[in-house]
Amino acid sequence: MSEELLTKARIYLDQNVVSDLADGKISIDFPDGAIIVYSKETLAEIHRSNQPEKFIDALQKLNALQIEPYVKDFKVTDECWLSFETSVERNYQAYLAAIEGFEGVENVFDGLLAWLNGGESFAELEKLPANLEQALDSLPGMDEQQKAKLSQVDDKGWDDIVERMKTHGNDINNTRNAFGLEKGAASNFSPEEVFEGVWSLIPKDAKKHFTLNQLFGFEPYDYEASDVIATRHESIARCCAVFDILGYEAEKKSRKKRFIPNVRSDSTHIAMASYCACLITGDKKLINRSRAIYSKLGYFVNMQLYQPFES
Repeated sequence: MSEELLTKARIYLDQNVVSDLADGKISIDFPDGAIIVYSKETLAEIHRSNQPEKFIDALQKLNALQIEPYVKDFKVTDECWLSFETSVERNYQAYLAAIEGFEGVENVFDGLLAWLNGGESFAELEKLPANLEQALDSLPGMDEQQKAKLSQVDDKGWDDIVERMKTHGNDINNTRNAFGLEKGAASNFSPEEVFEGVWSLIPKDAKKHFTLNQLFGFEPYDYEASDVIATRHESIARCCAVFDILGYEAEKKSRKKRFIPNVRSDSTHIAMASYCACLITGDKKLINRSRAIYSKLGYFVNMQLYQPFES
């Protein structure tokens, strides 16, 4: 990878842009010298589609390159890398090979997340211990002692947790009211004001248990392991999850288990675009969330909202 290539402006395309480019619904004149980039999450969304070739071909025509966070000592860092592989098809096939046998593992908590957002049933919560054990069994390189340590949730203990959850319920409006947020309150703030604005509405007693940065996922809670470091990727994913719960540009699809992978993709696209000079999307909610997060974290990313051609 040449030094010249590494210094060029990177433009990140949300999946809806790739889709509409492929369908001829939009046309974009990209600046000379810019690099169009996509991420592993783009490949994940392509895999969930029923026309992967269409998206692969669209990215290939743009000479797009894959961008990913740099991993050191099995930990994600705040740096990124560009793939040497220029073939989108080969990157896609490498992605398929990497997830073979492990598909669904990352979705083990989807039912819980949907329930926390006011959707799904308690049956999803009751399945979690068994689903988690099954997911752990599929992971390579783990001995029985490690698996036992990671699955220390006995059925009786989990049953007690579920019963308490049933008692409290998961009405999303009650959850938001507990944070001092009436319906629509969070979305009344501009992207640049939302963090401080929401924080100003939270009751003082609640603030004794967390800081603003902890609430929005930018710092670990006091009860988390001391070596937990919230990288930008993790922080942004956690922040977007909190946005859904508190009602800032919330996605109703976050209440359905089957849509959680798509919700997770949105937060990952925001995270990956933070390494770039520009983010292009057709999703206004994603734009507002991105602007809020980038403003908070000090990332300078130009965001462009496009609209398809009128039919």
